[in-house]
Amino acid sequence: MKLINKLYIIIAITLACLAYSQIPAFSNQLANQNIRIGLFFNSTALPQAQIKASNLNILNENNSVLGTIFGDASYTVSPVNKEIILLDKTYYDLNTALIEIQTSGGLLNNNFVYLSSDGYKMATYSIQADNVFSMINSKNIGLFSSAGNPIIVYDNSMKLKFSNSDYQKHIEIQNKPYRGNISFQLDSSNKLTVINTLPIEDYLYGVVAKEMPASWNKEALKAQAISARNYAIKNLNKYKSLGFDLCTTQNSQVYGGVDAEHVNTNKAVDETRGILAYYSGNIADLFYHSSSGGKTENSENIWSNAVPYLRGVEDPYSLGSPNDYWEYKISKSEIENLLKNKGKNIGNFLGVRIDKISENERIIKLTFVGDSGETTIEKEAIRGLFGYSNLKSNWFTINSQNIKNTQSIVSDSYIAALNDLQLFLNKSESNKINGYSNLSNNDIITSQDYLFQGKGYGHGLGMSQYGAKKMAEQGYTFDEILKYYFKGIDVY
Repeated sequence: MKLINKLYIIIAITLACLAYSQIPAFSNQLANQNIRIGLFFNSTALPQAQIKASNLNILNENNSVLGTIFGDASYTVSPVNKEIILLDKTYYDLNTALIEIQTSGGLLNNNFVYLSSDGYKMATYSIQADNVFSMINSKNIGLFSSAGNPIIVYDNSMKLKFSNSDYQKHIEIQNKPYRGNISFQLDSSNKLTVINTLPIEDYLYGVVAKEMPASWNKEALKAQAISARNYAIKNLNKYKSLGFDLCTTQNSQVYGGVDAEHVNTNKAVDETRGILAYYSGNIADLFYHSSSGGKTENSENIWSNAVPYLRGVEDPYSLGSPNDYWEYKISKSEIENLLKNKGKNIGNFLGVRIDKISENERIIKLTFVGDSGETTIEKEAIRGLFGYSNLKSNWFTINSQNIKNTQSIVSDSYIAALNDLQLFLNKSESNKINGYSNLSNNDIITSQDYLFQGKGYGHGLGMSQYGAKKMAEQGYTFDEILKYYFKGIDVY
């Protein structure tokens, strides 16, 4: 029995070691996969796009090269709304078709290659074409030479991709270079959604320097690289309905392609290649923000769910950042217009009431009171109403000339003045938290002008970037920085 028990122990240890040894490989496998970034879509979708490549590779959905176009560095991609007539000539590969088009003067005659699930066919716009095979009226996208002649036209369902055949160079879209390849999809308004597909590690090159200054300490940059990698992998398919994973703005992560890259941030990405943060064996969603103002927040006070590793922590490392303290002033009439534009119909705007403050001192509920009703806005939607760059965080107080209790809004100005004075005397010193006056649930702040005074910049979840900077300067490593801001995580 003792021998059997020893064998069981040996087997268990071996299996555990094997499982652990697979973790880096698992991380690398995830990091090596492609990610799709929406460059232009919805309101920014393009009526036509300009692309450049020394020689242009045409790839299928699985990234296999179908053919290469040589000799014309600049191209236009646009929807094709003309009736397409297929000629009675089919090719078995795209290169053969392209060579014939280029050598036979087909471009001058407006002949081009049409790609569909049926293969490669010679096509034209001309209704005088001989040997007409069939007509095509489906949604199509065309690639045109710099002279405006069609080279290929393809059915929107083909999902072709374009890349630079010289892998040492990049493809350009709208005069900006990108790694990987570019693809186009027609949206419901017949405009082009433009997507950049590339390996996640290459994507991070264009993210880290946009999210954190490249001059900062390399340990802070490494912490940023891992946070960005975790976010990217955790949020794959965020925009699945539009055909891509993430966008280029702060709604995902700010991404600027090759132009955004810097040797310092690229090095931070390379030196942390494949490294991810985990909580209980699962990839963690690492949120980050500019500056906490001195204290981070719990996830349920910003979004909806309580996440065990997104807990508020005291953050002295963020103190001294540019947005330790900020002010934002707005008039009563401007607030009234903001509410009307958001469809919040409460009549004439009378005042605002702070209904709930988190244990980390951020505003969770803010109610706007009108003469025909009131509306409550919660959490990050508060910043959304005023503008994220105006209301830099939800850690704020509201100062005005008048502070009135709900029952004090009466027509008698003398009684109102007495109430104002009494409230001021009772509350000016007793209701302060770290220098910020906070009102009870029944207090309505009324004024012609409202002054928001706050701390920090961003939602306050997870890693403060300025805090990471200070920690790195004080000698902390990237994993120590991450473990300080994200409780209970493992980094490997």
